[in-house]
Order: sequence, then structure tokens, then C-alpha cells
Amino acid sequence: MFVINSYVYQSFSGLDLANFSSDSPVLALSTRRINSGYTGPLIRLRRSTDSTEQDFGSSLSMGETVDYSAIDTFLGGGTAHVVKWYDQSGQGRDLQQTVASDQPTFDAGATTGRAVRFNGNSSVNLESVAQVSGGFFSSGPAVSIHHATDNNDIGFCSNMTISTNQGQAGQFTFFRTNRRSNQNRFGWSGTQFQPSSLATVSGNEYNYYNHDGSNLRVDINDSEVGSTSNTTAFNTSGDVFNLGGDGDRHFWDGYTYELIIFDSSQSTADSDAIRDNMNSEYNLYT
Repeated sequence: MFVINSYVYQSFSGLDLANFSSDSPVLALSTRRINSGYTGPLIRLRRSTDSTEQDFGSSLSMGETVDYSAIDTFLGGGTAHVVKWYDQSGQGRDLQQTVASDQPTFDAGATTGRAVRFNGNSSVNLESVAQVSGGFFSSGPAVSIHHATDNNDIGFCSNMTISTNQGQAGQFTFFRTNRRSNQNRFGWSGTQFQPSSLATVSGNEYNYYNHDGSNLRVDINDSEVGSTSNTTAFNTSGDVFNLGGDGDRHFWDGYTYELIIFDSSQSTADSDAIRDNMNSEYNLYT
């Protein structure tokens, strides 16, 4: 392994979030093991044929991905629905959906491997199991978000929100994309930022948002696509995380491979290391 600033970057295929000495994640979702300090399962699936549920990934070594063959055997030709996506950050912020008809799928149709698939329907999403006492972000306005995704040619949608309740009335932070007109929008505490133009992207991509309390930066793949000076702090009282929509009218139609969120502003070296690792793992861009 080698060290970049405070980040210890591993030589195996998985990055190890346990080795961040100063930046601790507040949420880490993946179907590979990315935190040696977390020993639980990675994902809980329900098969469509009889609604039997099962956890997968409990015995994986660092960097290993859930056993697709074991999942196929479990499914027996049925469809895999995601009941719970376990949080590997150590914060216990698992995302779940208890209503069967609202569960996203674990889909083999993604460009690379398998991913959690949101279909754009108004109710399909994953929500935090419990409200986060004191707010989702504990340290104030700074945030860094790494999202490995496969964007479809979709309309205006929110792929994740953090709010004080369901629906836009309580929403304080959202992340939206519109692949038809190549837009990416970020909003918080009553303010919004949208880069003026984005390069056309089809298939897999890496999204990065970084707000250091004074400036917001947005990256797509390995390029910065926009930045703005803004000192508006995040409303840290938001305690409900929603992946797949905003609980109101903008819903995600696409895949999520991996999502890592920090409530701190990361250095360029650290963020680049995570980006490069995600790109290598999921073949996000060339």
C-alpha cells in the first residue's frame, strides 16, 4: 500500500475506508467490501417468486464483491429486489425499503457487473432505516460525495436527497441529473447550483460533489464541470436520507454501483484516489 496525504490507498482492488485518519464517512454503500472495520453483510435481497429474503456478503475479504453465483442460486430464476443496503461507514445508517412494490432491483443489466437499479417510478427508493439524531451531517457545511453510477437517458430527477421529512417541503439538500439536456444540479438550504454546460455522457459515469463551506465543486468523471463560491451552510438538521428520489416528484432512473459520503471537504489527492479506484473497479470512463 502507499500513502497519499492522510489517505492510505490499498494495492488490492478495494479501497479501505478504515484507513482514513481524518475523514470518516457518514455513509458507504457498495456491493464490495470497502471498510475493513465493518464485518456485517453488504446487501439484503428478496426473491420475487416467494418473497424469501437473504443477506449476502457477510464473509467477504477486503475488496471482494458479493457472490453473484450464490445470488443466482438463491433467486432460482426470479428477480432480486433490494430490501436493505447496509452502510459500511460504521455509522449504522442502513438504507431499506420494507414495501415490496417500492423496492429497487439488483440488476444484471448495468454496463459493468450488477448494481442497484431504480426505475424512475414515484415510489421506488431506499430510505434511511432510522432518522439520524442531530442531523445527517454532524460537522457543519462541508461535504464530499462520490457516486459511481450508470445514467440512463432520463428526464429531470433526484438521485438522492437529505431532508427533515419526506417530500420537498422538508428537503434541504438534493442532487439531480438530467441526461436528456446534460444537466447536473445541486441544491441546499434554499440555494441551487447548476453548471452551465456538461459534456454528453452515456452509460457509466463518476459524479463528485465537494463543498468546503465556501465553495462548491462538481466533477463528472475526471473533469471539473463547474464551481461556485457560496458560503450558505447546509441545514444540518436533515435526518432522512433517500436514495432514488426526493419523496415528491423527481425520481431516479438509473443504476448505483457505489456511494460514499463524507461530512468533510476532502483534498484533491484523496478525492482523486477514490475516483480512480471506483473507475478501475466499475469501468466508469476511459
